[in-house]
This record gives sequence, C-alpha cells and structure tokens, in this order.
Amino acid sequence: MFLIYVFILGFRLRWPWGKNTFFIDYNWNWSRVCLTVENFKTLITSKMIKRIKPSGTTWKLYTDGSYIKNQDKAGAGGILRNKIKSMILAFSYPTQFCTNNYSEAQAALIGISWCSNQQFEALEVELDFTIVVQMINGICKPHWRILGIIDEIKFLIKHKNIIVKHCYREASEVADALAKYATQIQDPKIILKEVDLPEVTKGLLRMNKLDFSTFRRRAKKTNT
Repeated sequence: MFLIYVFILGFRLRWPWGKNTFFIDYNWNWSRVCLTVENFKTLITSKMIKRIKPSGTTWKLYTDGSYIKNQDKAGAGGILRNKIKSMILAFSYPTQFCTNNYSEAQAALIGISWCSNQQFEALEVELDFTIVVQMINGICKPHWRILGIIDEIKFLIKHKNIIVKHCYREASEVADALAKYATQIQDPKIILKEVDLPEVTKGLLRMNKLDFSTFRRRAKKTNT
C-alpha cells in the first residue's frame, strides 16, 4: 500500500543502491498506478546444470557440509565417482559445527584424505562453497579457525595430482544428501556399494548416471 500511496502523491524517490530518481506526477489515473505496481514483479531465472564427467583415468570427488540449526547437528558427506559416473565410495561423517566454511572444508579434507590413502592419484574435487575453494587454491586467506584444515588440504593436493574446483549446489546433490544423512547418524559411515546408500541418495545417483540435468533457479527483482 505504501508504494501505491507514493505513486498517487507523486513523491520523489532515490534508491539507496543507485543514483537514479524518478518523479510521478499527480495526474496518474488508477489504472496506470495498478499497472506500474504490477510491473514491480519478481523474475525467476533458471540455468541448466549439467555435470561434466572426468576424462581418462581421472576420478571425481564431490563433497559437502551440512548443518541442521534447530537440532544443532552437523555432518560431512561426499561421493567418489569414475568416468562412467559409477560410485566408487561414499561417506557420511557426523561432525561438530563451527562455521559453514569449516564444515565444507572438513568434508573436503575427509574425502581427499581417503582418496590419497587409497592412491587415487588423478583427482578432481568439486564443492559448492566458492570461498573455501578460493582458500584452498590460495586466492584468499583462511580464517584462523579453518587454517589448520586448509593447510592439510593444501599439503595433500601439493603432493598429488589433485585439482579443487567450484561447482553449483545443484551439481552436488548426492554429496549434499549424504551430508544431511550424516546429521542423523551417530558414527561415521563409509559406503562402498550403491545398494547401501540412503534411499534418497539412491534416487539422486540414478538420475545423475542417466544424465538428468538439474536447474538452478534464482529470483531477480525487476521493474520492466
């Protein structure tokens, strides 16, 4: 209602994030007011997300962290896959929450450490927290709370053929589901067979293997 009153009274407005101003005269009729208000709508944009399978002998590891605020529980999850998108390993680890960045880095460390111990040399790691990826790749400095974990990851990728990259959350749905599952269990769980995966995760993995694309939807305000 406030916006309608503004249009009717003809106030001059200045948006706090821009330099443009506009003035509405007193001669607007009700139809024009309603049409203008309706045009201040939310535009939903979507982007198709398709997972790129690793080439040659490269393995791909997706990791994610999760925190259930109302239960005060945190978990780390991840899945290792080969070039035909079959599962090699999945894990769900209950963790202690510190920060979101800490949970994401901890999930990456768990997955990279396991792969390193099992001699998976050529490895692509993807996680959906840009800031954590930048910390690992030395683009920005980590907070002191997360410094130890980041240093451990850097040490591992320095001595192995490991690349850490960012991916959209929609591309790591399986890892996200495993991280959420970790908040529901008491002990760390290593899964080596697809049949042993949690039910929700099984469905997501099947869709991945069948090359079902997912869509990233975002709301954007517009006045066009």
